[in-house]
Amino acid sequence: MAPVEGCIVLLKTTGCFAEENAGNTSSQEWTFQAASSLYFLGVLRAVHMQAYWRTAARRCEAAIEKPMHTRFHRENPSVSHLATYHQSLPVVASFGMASMALKKDTYDSSDSSSSSEDEHERGEKSEEDMSSSLPHMPFDAHQALKEKIGLKMYEEAVFGSDRRKSKQHFTRENKNRPREMSAKRQVPVFREVFQVKKKVHQDPRFSASTGEFDEKVFRESYSFINDIRAKERDEVAAMVRHEKDPQRRMTLQKLLKKMENQEATEKMKRVKANLDEQYSQFLASHRERKPIYLNKTTKRKIELAERFKQLKKAGKLEKYLEKKRKKNVQKERKRLPSSGT
Repeated sequence: MAPVEGCIVLLKTTGCFAEENAGNTSSQEWTFQAASSLYFLGVLRAVHMQAYWRTAARRCEAAIEKPMHTRFHRENPSVSHLATYHQSLPVVASFGMASMALKKDTYDSSDSSSSSEDEHERGEKSEEDMSSSLPHMPFDAHQALKEKIGLKMYEEAVFGSDRRKSKQHFTRENKNRPREMSAKRQVPVFREVFQVKKKVHQDPRFSASTGEFDEKVFRESYSFINDIRAKERDEVAAMVRHEKDPQRRMTLQKLLKKMENQEATEKMKRVKANLDEQYSQFLASHRERKPIYLNKTTKRKIELAERFKQLKKAGKLEKYLEKKRKKNVQKERKRLPSSGT
């Protein structure tokens, strides 16, 4: 029953009630006031329902004019979006949308007779009309449209397709700098911390960048150190001769003995190096023959003979042999059995 018809029935009912209580003044006044109020409410209800149907019509117009992007339309671009959507549109006569139903029929007839290019142009025009009519729509119409066509299509229609910005990728300007991070995100507990490379200290003596070690070149380059050590040894020997304190003199004697032993060791190293060099020269001069490699015993005998030559030249050979003889006698005594056994 329409709101206006309901108001008329209520007015008739109140009129009968007023006729029955014609003698009662208060009853007549109440009946007149009630009838006036009911009539006014009926008119307001009718106006409100007209506004409701008008809003519903705008919603359906927007839903019809918005093309539906489906897989079928992507595979068949010649088919109109409006024609496909109108075929699946439900009947809206129950909502007072007779005009929209007529509009649907006209779209169907025009789609079946027109070409695909006209349909595409009509779809673009409908999208433009919808975009221009969106700002004038009420809030409830916007909500209904959003539920009908989906949030993504609604945002594209209202805000445009370029609303979402591309994701920003933070990169390092230099590999030795930390990565720039967004300040809008919380710093995680376990994160990649920029680590400074550990500085490796290298000894140039053992570094491959300085070349290979050559003992001969090294000995010739630092031969001046032997001269410095000889001068220091002479100074310590002079201090031993002039020192009167027994404790201090004993310390200086130990230092002098140590320096003499170091000098003797260096001389033996030089002798071995000279022998090796002479042997390498001998092999180079006799390449045609089969090379003869010396074992450790033969090398030791050659070194000992060279040492005897130097001691004889310095006049210390007899002293050296005497010390060597005493040393051998002590070794023999240790090997002999004791008298108690």
